Amino acid sequence: MNKRIRSFVHKIRNSPAFGPYIMLFILTAINLVLQGKNFANVSSINSLFLVNTPLILATIAQAVIIFSGGIDLSIGATLSVVNATAIVLGTVMPIPLAWACAFLAAVLLGAVKGSIVAYLRVPAILVTFALSFVLEGVALLILPQPGGTIPSSIYSVYGGVFAAVIPISALVIICVLIFCEILNKRPLGAQMKAAGSNPRSLYIAGVNVQKTKMKAYIAAGAITGIAGLCLTILASSGDPKIGNALSLNTIAASILGGVSLSGGWGTAGGAASGALFLGVLNNLIFYIFNNVIKSSTIAGIKLSYLQQLLTNIIIILGLCSSLLAHLKKNNSRKGHKNINENK
Repeated sequence: MNKRIRSFVHKIRNSPAFGPYIMLFILTAINLVLQGKNFANVSSINSLFLVNTPLILATIAQAVIIFSGGIDLSIGATLSVVNATAIVLGTVMPIPLAWACAFLAAVLLGAVKGSIVAYLRVPAILVTFALSFVLEGVALLILPQPGGTIPSSIYSVYGGVFAAVIPISALVIICVLIFCEILNKRPLGAQMKAAGSNPRSLYIAGVNVQKTKMKAYIAAGAITGIAGLCLTILASSGDPKIGNALSLNTIAASILGGVSLSGGWGTAGGAASGALFLGVLNNLIFYIFNNVIKSSTIAGIKLSYLQQLLTNIIIILGLCSSLLAHLKKNNSRKGHKNINENK
């Protein structure tokens, strides 16, 4: 029994998500100390998940792509396309069919990105950066001006609570995480990470690396589609620019969640915890500004700007730590190689 417990503890400590979980726990504890019952109640928790579910799901999608050695700077624009498509088609056809089309649009866009990156071998950062502008234009073509609405019954269900405790939005996240865990347990999950960490070995093993990378983008497209629909429900209307600012946030959250930008390392749960960390952090900053400092600015810096500044600092620190980890990994390999040669 003790061996099993030790093995479990060892497995948790060595998990890529261990650090993110600890960080999230500490930040949650700080919120509990400062806000008390205002934070630790069903209504507040439901609101926290309701607002942050689109970011959490988009971060999971970003993580799936990063696992395979890619990156997607157009996830935010894809969310905008899904939102605009769902709202506009909802006016000319039944809502379920309209939203199914919006979801399929995200999957199709994932396939397009994957095809260009995998088969044309254009760097993912260039492809998705260029596509972000294209998709922003597509969203504006579909919905030139913010507007439209959704049935209030959809928001009522999505914003509700299951069994008087669990937010419905949290259940959506759990379902996506279960999907990712099932995928991770299958050969395809291991192949996606191998495509990011060691594509040459994957190729030698007889696996089609290009096809594997494309599947990663398609899976990420499906998750992005769900995130876009959740964002549509949250806004209860259409906005062609609604998701554009989320792309960098998904990268920052992935880094916070222990996902290595060099590919092949991390977990979907860790990515989700990184996104939730940003959500809880924004909640804490908002509380401090409004209840402790009682001002909307610090040294002339607005609350929204400060939140974005913190996000960008996290991205820079994450990039530096990822680079250092990559260099350390390469040095370790060289050391082992030298030792074997001396033997």
